[in-house]
Amino acid sequence: MPVRKIPKSYRSVTGRFPSALNGRCIGCESRLEQEFYLKLEFDRNVCSYEEQPFKISGEIGDKKVSYTPDCLINYRDGRPDRFVEIKYQNELDNNDEDLEARLSLARIYAKENGLDFEIVTDIQIRDTALDNYRLLYRFAKPPKNLESQKELILKALDPTNAITIQDLMQKLSSDRLVQASFKNVLWHLLYTGETETDLNRTIDNNTRLRIRHGEDNIS
Repeated sequence: MPVRKIPKSYRSVTGRFPSALNGRCIGCESRLEQEFYLKLEFDRNVCSYEEQPFKISGEIGDKKVSYTPDCLINYRDGRPDRFVEIKYQNELDNNDEDLEARLSLARIYAKENGLDFEIVTDIQIRDTALDNYRLLYRFAKPPKNLESQKELILKALDPTNAITIQDLMQKLSSDRLVQASFKNVLWHLLYTGETETDLNRTIDNNTRLRIRHGEDNIS
């Protein structure tokens, strides 16, 4: 659990992010942190993550410094845990001495404890994939008609031959209301990874997708 309570702020968006991966709400101090957590939800190698995980103290030069990371990430694939500082790029460009001292302390702590440390900025977080994640995360909860329509969707797809969403909908039904119901299930399958597409491209009716294959790129 986080080492400190995230305070309310009138300068930035604070709140709670509903994490399906962790099964609880994650506290956040900014919209950028919320967006970073959303991206973690779609990283299949992430096992769990935690906000404000620990506090470290030390000296940089002759100055006493303390630092609390924004997030600690645990991975499924055996790589070291990674703790992260989430910042807007313009904050880093200001060359704030106090911030630089805290980040130096973080790098030392990571090296001494076999952890990875990374500074993640809005430039890395805010991309086309993020817009797709916003869409798909709304369908993280399984829809009521999941099983029956999932079977029909998967029968209409195969692992090697990608087809457009528009063509898939036409194969499933010519009724627009029925198609909308199928899309709810399709978004959920894209969220879970049972179907796949190139999430670095904007999802629209011309988006090509297939059953999860995991080897070749979809084009």
